[in-house]
Formats: sequence, structure tokens, C-alpha cells
Amino acid sequence: MNDELLPPDAAARDAAKREEIGAPDPTLHGDDFRFVTRDVRDHERAAVIAVLTESRAEETAQVKRVARRDREPWARSQRVPEGISELLHEG
Repeated sequence: MNDELLPPDAAARDAAKREEIGAPDPTLHGDDFRFVTRDVRDHERAAVIAVLTESRAEETAQVKRVARRDREPWARSQRVPEGISELLHEG
């Protein structure tokens, strides 16, 4: 059977959509922020942007870990509790 005649599967459609959208730009720029405080100095602005950039990177890494775990059923079943509350939770 010719593969070209078959419609693309879900993975191929998702890959095509990701390719069409392009890679997201995770870079934060100073123009992306509006400071309410007057007379914000350049080094203060840079410090705020650095903290927010690091926070975004940590959140992105966490989301990717969760997404990866959700895609891999064996990892979900073998996962280690993430916090003490999971150990104390009575099921």
C-alpha cells in the first residue's frame, strides 16, 4: 500500500503544526516590561529581567518533566513521590 495515499497520523500532524509555528522565542526583552515605579535604573531593570528569565527557565523545565512523565506510562508507574505530602497522603 502506498503511504502517500494515507492521511497523516496524529504524530505527523502535530509535527507539521510545530514546524509551521516555528520555535518559540523564550528570550525576555526589556521592552516586554512596563515598570510602574518611576526612575528605574538600568541595573535594577537588568536584575528584574534576570530573575524573571531564570524563573521562566525553571518553570519550563518543570513543565517539560511533567509532560515527559505523562508521555511515558512506565515512568508514571515508577515515579518517586515529589514531596512529603505524597508520602503522608492516605489513599
